[in-house]
Amino acid sequence: MSVTFIIGNGFDLNLGLPTSYKDYLKVYRKDAMDYPANHILRRFKLEVLSGEDWMWSDFEEGLGHRSILFEGENNDKQAKDFISCFENFCINFTGYLKEVCKRVDVPQDNETMMHDFIRSFCMFYKHLSEPEAALKLKQKVSGLNLNFLQFNYTDILDRLIEESDLSNKLQGGIKRLGKNLHIHGHVNDSSPVMGVGRADQIRSDVIQSNPDVQADFIKTNILNTFKEANLPPGNHTSSAIDVIKNSSVICIYGCSIGATDIAWWEHIGNWLKDDPDNEKELVIFGKRDKPMLGILSTQIRAIRDRAKKEKEDTIKRFLKYAGLPSQYDTYHPGKIIIELEHDLFDFKLVHSPIIINFKKLIPLDPGPDDILEIVPDDILDADPDATLETGNSE
Repeated sequence: MSVTFIIGNGFDLNLGLPTSYKDYLKVYRKDAMDYPANHILRRFKLEVLSGEDWMWSDFEEGLGHRSILFEGENNDKQAKDFISCFENFCINFTGYLKEVCKRVDVPQDNETMMHDFIRSFCMFYKHLSEPEAALKLKQKVSGLNLNFLQFNYTDILDRLIEESDLSNKLQGGIKRLGKNLHIHGHVNDSSPVMGVGRADQIRSDVIQSNPDVQADFIKTNILNTFKEANLPPGNHTSSAIDVIKNSSVICIYGCSIGATDIAWWEHIGNWLKDDPDNEKELVIFGKRDKPMLGILSTQIRAIRDRAKKEKEDTIKRFLKYAGLPSQYDTYHPGKIIIELEHDLFDFKLVHSPIIINFKKLIPLDPGPDDILEIVPDDILDADPDATLETGNSE
């Protein structure tokens, strides 16, 4: 059995990397005005892509929602436009991440940093605010393996594992290092797997019904394509599911729990349900504002109230997407631990801004057919369902 960490983009953000949706959008939009007024990329960058405070899950869900902006008289052309814009976004995002990773140094000789990195994984239970839960998990993890399932695309965690010599410096009773899988792709071996979790998250019926959109914008279908070609990350999917099934403890760090990764939350939900001996535990590490010296007591109470609400919202969100009853936590107390007051990975790799020149990325050459049909600007505002809720981890 194993302890499995599911790592999201929040891991990179915590270390100082500019890998948020907002960070990339600033770079991706820089050349928007270089295109003709109705060119698909100009409209896509300036009008379709909005929500600068979105996380990545919000972008994926939001693009599915805003697929109606591509509707027109020629259905095949509109679907082609949608995929062309999405592919351009993803290809350039891969280039952006490669540039970011090149500029991040992982110092092998920083013993304090490497010690903190190793302890954060091997002795994560020390970062729990509930002593009873910490003691229980300390006893449980002794003799287990340590696995990583990465939702993010960078190589930063891989480099930290290598430079820290983690496999030879395990602590806290962890027996050995197990799997380390990038389940959504990796900047060095594939394009990022981005898109929605299910077809019904694509709002436009015209776009949703197109075979190319179904193949290239629904994550499970994208992964199946890679799997059929025996290429990562598709050939990692079965291994990742097995890792989840064989885990005693799963820790989620730096992930926004949203609809576009619903397949994985459902796997974890099934893992929790398949627990006749009541031995499995899920820990979700989030972040909250910490009280600082000099603030008023009313501000401290407000921070505590926000933390309480964040815990409640996180559990509700997870139960919803994991396919578990809304009262699961009431009937199974202590099975899901939400920890906001922690200092896991309390170090930075980036201390000054990383500037990426967009000209190094890959533009889509303007062509005579690359014109997006004009859609009324208020088409989304007219629909009350067009407003998306935003999360808090990416």
